[in-house]
Amino acid sequence: MYITRIGLALFLSSLLLLGGCSGFKSRPKAVENINLTPVTSGPTSQFHPGKFVWHDLLTPDAAAARSFYKQLFGWTVEVKGGYTVLSNKGHLVGGIVEVKATDGRGEEGVWLASVSVPDVDAASKVAKKNGAKILKGPVDMELRGRGVLINDPLGANIILLKAANGDPVDGDPEMGDWLWNELWSDKPEDSLQFYQRVTGYSDVIAHDGYDILLNEGKWRAGIRHVSGKQDLDGTAFKVRWVPVVRVADPEAIASRAIKLGGMVWVKPGEGPSNGDSALLSDTTGGLFMIQRWPSQVDKVGE
Repeated sequence: MYITRIGLALFLSSLLLLGGCSGFKSRPKAVENINLTPVTSGPTSQFHPGKFVWHDLLTPDAAAARSFYKQLFGWTVEVKGGYTVLSNKGHLVGGIVEVKATDGRGEEGVWLASVSVPDVDAASKVAKKNGAKILKGPVDMELRGRGVLINDPLGANIILLKAANGDPVDGDPEMGDWLWNELWSDKPEDSLQFYQRVTGYSDVIAHDGYDILLNEGKWRAGIRHVSGKQDLDGTAFKVRWVPVVRVADPEAIASRAIKLGGMVWVKPGEGPSNGDSALLSDTTGGLFMIQRWPSQVDKVGE
């Protein structure tokens, strides 16, 4: 099975059919002229199972999203047909796809992450066996690689990907890079077991209501234990992956986000991080975190 330009948009926008706090609640229009890009600027021939290697923002207003992130983080934007490529200091960090509902209803943006697996087809079978829904795939996506979009047993969406040119090289994230990805889960033990089986995380560090997932000796992702019953909008809590951007000054970035039309859900200092992190959303509702973190290759995240 092979996905080309329109197919990529439908592949990504399948996520939005599920609805929720951040996601399209009605069927999206097909997006034409999608030009796929690899997840790295050049071949790396490296693969790191469990590493988050790409982030796509699915949004009803790509122009507004481009302006927001360019001014917030200084990201470079390059429009290639119906796909926007995002770069930070010369290296790739993600993309933007504009997807609008056919019924004209107001919708929100959502960040969709891709995690590296050595064998997409095998991982897809394991995911399904352990209770996940296979939303689309496995499929080959031009220059991007082979992937499958899944909804895990607790409702979080993620792409399992074998990148065509290899994964990004491990290194210390620069300011403005993706620093971390954490799963908000009200059943963290179930979430942990699922992702260990599907992505092969070899070790876990438990830290005061937070699990750090490791592979190859590197911190790859986190699971935040959430006990609340309500989501950000007051509806029932939804399990989700939330990406985190590394910044030097969370307060300054949060203030800038507000001026640009975004929203700050949790201000620096309101959470348990002593002012080092904040929860934000962009002008179209795409949810993400910012975090200050020391310069250490092996320690990123919580």
